[in-house]
Amino acid sequence: MVPACPDPTRLRVWHPGRGVLGDPAPAGGTCLANLANLKQKENSMTNASAVPEAGPAQAVSPRGRFFATQTFHYEALRNAGYILANCADLGEVLETVKVIDEGDVQSWYTAWKATADRVLALAERTQDPLSKGGAYMRASTYQRMAEFLIPPDDPKRPESFEKTGSYFFKGLDTLGVRYERLTVPYGGGSLRALYYPGPQGAETKPLIMFGGGFDSILEEYYPNFAEAALKRGYSVLTYEGPGQGQALRKYGLTYTAEWEKPVKAVRKNNFSNSFGNDQECLFFQGSVCYRPGTIAEVIFAHCLKRCSTNSSLLTPSLRRLYSSA
Repeated sequence: MVPACPDPTRLRVWHPGRGVLGDPAPAGGTCLANLANLKQKENSMTNASAVPEAGPAQAVSPRGRFFATQTFHYEALRNAGYILANCADLGEVLETVKVIDEGDVQSWYTAWKATADRVLALAERTQDPLSKGGAYMRASTYQRMAEFLIPPDDPKRPESFEKTGSYFFKGLDTLGVRYERLTVPYGGGSLRALYYPGPQGAETKPLIMFGGGFDSILEEYYPNFAEAALKRGYSVLTYEGPGQGQALRKYGLTYTAEWEKPVKAVRKNNFSNSFGNDQECLFFQGSVCYRPGTIAEVIFAHCLKRCSTNSSLLTPSLRRLYSSA
C-alpha cells in the first residue's frame, strides 16, 4: 500500500523560469497519485501555447536548468556557486537570468552589467564593512560574467576587464583580506599573481599554489579556491598563465602546452612572505591541456610536495606516473 502524503499540498515544484509547477493535491491523495498529476501538468506545459512567459525572456528553459543553451546554463551555475564565498547572491542571480534572451551574448552582457552596476551602487552607499565588501565582490563577479561570453574583439571588453579588477580589490580592501600583488616576468610580458598570507599558524602548513583553467582570470580564483583555503589556515598563491587574463589581453601571450614554464616563473618569483622557494608547496591546477610529462616535471623540478589537476585530461598511464610522483 502506498502511504498517504503527510502534507499533499507540498508536492509543488518551483522553477526559476516557469514559477510553480503542479496544482495542490486533493486531500487524502497518495504520493504516487500526486506525482502522476504533477507529471501530467508538466507534460501539458511542453506545448508552447501552454507555457507562460518568464518576464522578457523568450523560450522556457528545461526543468532544473537556468538556460536551454548549455554554455549559458553552465556559466550561470558556475558563478552561482560563489554564493558560498559571499561573491554572488542567489536572488541577484535569479533576477538576472530571467531577463536574458536565450543564446544572445549581448543580452547576457547587458543583464549582468546592469546587475553589477546596481550592486556596485549598493556597495558604495553601504557603511558596514562586511556588507560593503561583500557587495564589491559580488559586483566584480557579475561584471566578470558580463564580459565572459562576448566576442574577443568587442570594444566593451577592455573597460569591463578593468572594472572587474577594480571592484575586486575594493572588496578585498574593505573586507580586510591581506594580499600582495605580484608581477611575474614571462615571455614578452608578465603574468599576474596574488599572494594571500594565511592567519597565524599558516607558516606551519604548506603554501598552496593555485592556477585556474581555460580562460579564467585571477579575480575568480579567490571565490573559487583562495577564500576557502584561507579560512582553513593556509597561505595561498594564485596566478594567471599565458592565454588567461591580463597576459592574453595586454601582452598577447597565448596558451602553451609546456605549462611547467609559467609555473616555474611564478614559483621562482621573489615575493615577500615567510616561505622560501624550497618550502613545501601544494599545487592545484584547473583544466588546461599539457604536453605529456608536464605535471611530473612540475612536481620533481619545482619543489612541489603534491599536485592535483583535472584528472579528465590524463591518460591512465599518466595518472599512474603522477600518482607515483
